[in-house]
Amino acid sequence: MPAQRIVSYCLAEDFDIGKITMLASRFPASRKIKGAFIIPWEKGEYFVFSYGVVVVWQTDTAEPDLSWLEPAFSRPEPEIEKDYFEYAGGDAFRIHFDRITMDSEEPLCRLAVSHALAQSSKLSVFERRAKNLIGDTQAIAADLARNGRIAMKRRTLSRWQGKAHLSKSDILLRFDLLDTPEFFWDYPEYQHYYQKTIGYLELEQRLHLIQHKLNTVNDVLGLVAEELRHQHSSALEWIIILLIAFEILVFIFHDWLGLI
Repeated sequence: MPAQRIVSYCLAEDFDIGKITMLASRFPASRKIKGAFIIPWEKGEYFVFSYGVVVVWQTDTAEPDLSWLEPAFSRPEPEIEKDYFEYAGGDAFRIHFDRITMDSEEPLCRLAVSHALAQSSKLSVFERRAKNLIGDTQAIAADLARNGRIAMKRRTLSRWQGKAHLSKSDILLRFDLLDTPEFFWDYPEYQHYYQKTIGYLELEQRLHLIQHKLNTVNDVLGLVAEELRHQHSSALEWIIILLIAFEILVFIFHDWLGLI
């Protein structure tokens, strides 16, 4: 069988499950398995995941029409993440140079692989966000190193800290990118497809790296927070000094006038 194409799209922060269920009902052979939807169409299959990712297995290289999914978008991604692969049939399952050889035509085998591809696409979105955060915080740290002080309001700093915390909590708490999907609890016989795919995509290593980067961002923001506290304390000290000096001057002037 000649090579065919797989594309993983991260389209939104989340999908509305109720709306996805309604939209999937337009496709007679569609079914839901442990939070994922398998939706056959005339040129392949859609594998739709609740965290905003759809993996398309198709028999040609034309861009699929995904507009039918738009009513289910919850907070669409401003920049769609796309990952491309080829697949073909063979005697043994393997992945090499973004080409996936499938040893079975069962839809659940493709679903197992799609779980890993979808998690990778979602992680790519977090990697892009972390890269942007790191670029911004590096500029802040460079300004602090160059000038010895930072021109930033506390509210602005709080927003940066909120962005860093949100990115980290999304990875660790909301999407559980290191957790094996529940699908494999009921279908353990397909787990080796998933394990080989996440190993090829280096999902665990990438996740640890992004966590390290976000920790670095938090360290930089902590340094900025400490500098702002120092600046605030210094300002208060100068205010107190000036008030004391003013009080002394008033006292001296009052006594001098009294002598006249």
